[in-house]
Amino acid sequence: MIVLNLNSDGFPNGHETTSPGERNLCVVNIYTQNLFGNKYTKHNRKTGCLCHNRKSPDGIFDEQTLLEIKCPVPSSSWSTLHQLFESGKYDVGKDENGDLVVKEKGIRGIYLQLQLTMYCTGLKQCKLLVWMGVDEHKYIDILYNETYVNNQVTRLKNFYVKKLLPCLVNEIQDDRLMT
Repeated sequence: MIVLNLNSDGFPNGHETTSPGERNLCVVNIYTQNLFGNKYTKHNRKTGCLCHNRKSPDGIFDEQTLLEIKCPVPSSSWSTLHQLFESGKYDVGKDENGDLVVKEKGIRGIYLQLQLTMYCTGLKQCKLLVWMGVDEHKYIDILYNETYVNNQVTRLKNFYVKKLLPCLVNEIQDDRLMT
């Protein structure tokens, strides 16, 4: 079973900017369990309700596949996922074969999020579910990209050592750091 980030009433918790998508999580949870229940027969790890709801994966299948769910909210410029993907204003687009892919340099950072989550969990594959409803959703398979992740982790380490850590040290030395 896959358990998503739900509160004690069975409804998602969250910040006001994510609440439109979180309202769909109950339906997505049931749909995903029905869709993948037979395909992924081993132990599906519970996440979200056992971990922090904004710091844990949406789901993990058979201890090897990350599940990430995105619920974009329609706007005046698009009302279907096809229109959204064709607009070029979302992190999902089409490759030269017409297959859906997550853009490495998408404006929302979805690719980075998925790759770093796989890095942190040790998983090597991901199913991204872009959900607007039972009749309006797409699954996209993403493989772990070790070269990309190594480059990003190096970049983050450099930022931490060269920028963040010196700033923290200065704040502590000047007694300006508030806890």
